[in-house]
Amino acid sequence: MNSLRLERRGQAPVCRTIAALTVALCVAFATAANASAQDLYVQSGAASGGTGSQFSPLNSLAAVEQTSATGDRIHVVPSAGVLDGGIRLKRGQKLIGLGPDVAGETGNLSALPAISNTSATRLAGDAVRLADDATVENIAIRSAHRGAIYGLDTVGVRIIGNDVTNQNTSCTKGFLVQPFNIPTGIPFISIPATPIIAPQNAWAAIMVDGKTSNGSVAIERNYVHDSKCGDGIDIRTTSSAQLNVNIEQNTVTRIAQGPNLGLIGSVLAIGLQALDNSVIRATQDRNTQTYIGSADADCEGQFQNTAGAGQIFTTIDRNTFAHGIGGFSCNGLEAVISTGSGRIDVELTNSTFEDNVGDMLQAANLGAGSTMNFVADNVVVDGTTERGGNPPGSSDGGLNPIPFNIGDCLLAGNNGGGSRTRVTIRNSRFSRCNNGISLFSNVGIFNKFGPTKRLNATFQNSTIADNAKYGLHTAAFSPVDQYDVRFDSTEVTRNGGAGVSFEAPLANQYNGRFDLGGGSLGSPGRNCLYGNGRADLEATNLKLSARSNWWGRVGAPKRSQLRASWPFGRIATDSGLATKPGCGKL
Repeated sequence: MNSLRLERRGQAPVCRTIAALTVALCVAFATAANASAQDLYVQSGAASGGTGSQFSPLNSLAAVEQTSATGDRIHVVPSAGVLDGGIRLKRGQKLIGLGPDVAGETGNLSALPAISNTSATRLAGDAVRLADDATVENIAIRSAHRGAIYGLDTVGVRIIGNDVTNQNTSCTKGFLVQPFNIPTGIPFISIPATPIIAPQNAWAAIMVDGKTSNGSVAIERNYVHDSKCGDGIDIRTTSSAQLNVNIEQNTVTRIAQGPNLGLIGSVLAIGLQALDNSVIRATQDRNTQTYIGSADADCEGQFQNTAGAGQIFTTIDRNTFAHGIGGFSCNGLEAVISTGSGRIDVELTNSTFEDNVGDMLQAANLGAGSTMNFVADNVVVDGTTERGGNPPGSSDGGLNPIPFNIGDCLLAGNNGGGSRTRVTIRNSRFSRCNNGISLFSNVGIFNKFGPTKRLNATFQNSTIADNAKYGLHTAAFSPVDQYDVRFDSTEVTRNGGAGVSFEAPLANQYNGRFDLGGGSLGSPGRNCLYGNGRADLEATNLKLSARSNWWGRVGAPKRSQLRASWPFGRIATDSGLATKPGCGKL
């Protein structure tokens, strides 16, 4: 039998039905619920005894919180002063700042819908505490002892067009990057995960945590800026939580890591973390991260982290990162599976990353039985300043046993038994870094010993140029079940070291296919490989197919352009192309 069930949550009735004939009744009840919601007004400096009406506003956040009910609209009237003390929203409430848009414009406005919470005695120092289905819109949050906007297991929330500064004046701890296995370039060796190497971040300006929640969160058009200790926007899930997050058109700029006392060791502009069995699905569009970090900071523009069986699926479109500030561990984007069998999928499109210290992009699959899929399409990476040594086994000297944070445009690879990593690069440019792209695979004996399942990479219509050392450097330091790299219509030129180098310290331990043209992966070739400082193409203990390419000259490459180690290194080329093809991306 079809039935209609009514529930009362706070003061708002919610109806659920499985009968199409009761839709009209649902609409009627919803209309009645909306009609019962009231508009309340609050303003700093208003006269005492206000009723909360538009013409007699309340004068404190405590008063409007006490007076308001579920579903009410709370309007903050602009003033030269600031409403201090924080506010805990109720289900369905809307906290809305009146007047012009404040995000990024507070310096041009004499009166603001401004709030703060300068004490830890209320709401642990949070300026706004969220509830389910709450909205925070066009509020200027001038200071917070801890977070500017925070929610735990709150879904259906919308955080829209706010201006946030000077959050977390207490430098309270927040996002903890999970302990991770440190890879090395020494076969079968990695440094086991310990809490000592887990960077601690400070509390974020805007943060939503999920433990049991299942629902959506929208964070759009906010301007987070000028804080001395704290992340920008963080989403964290644990246990069984599942969150669908939309992060759109936010700017995070000039946020610092905090005092370098060993308490805070990293700062994130936008951070996602999924632990245990939790899942985050995030859509990110038109976000900007600039001047992130401080002296010697571990700064991150975009950050994704899992441990346990946590999973993150994120699309990042039209992202802008520029001017990372700090030490060699600064990254424009870092995706890292710390431990466990989790998964991270990153699809990065139509984005720019420029002017950073350490590796610009990292896709680090450091778990065991874990999966990392990283796609970059129409992405420009330009300019890192760190110039570290490459790992043992590399033909440029092998000065650094730890093959990351050495200033590469992109670093990706595996560090555990049974793990799978796939990298796809299309229509992109990587330039003016230490190495253009480094791909590594190794299995430490303490991280589920056994072969890596997969290290696959595809490069199409891209350019890797003007880097200090390698253009592309790929090396497997332990056995890999499936080790495939395909190159087509890609330009690798003017790099200080080798253009493209494939290295395998353990000969005959790989089921690998390396196709730069005419090989088993179906590459048509049409790559442009010339003008690099050493050889344009190297093979150490591996067999490469490199037919139908342009070597900077008509026909076959010069002998000096190729370097193959014997007895296992082989490079198969034909006579080469007669004219330069349309390779690469300018």
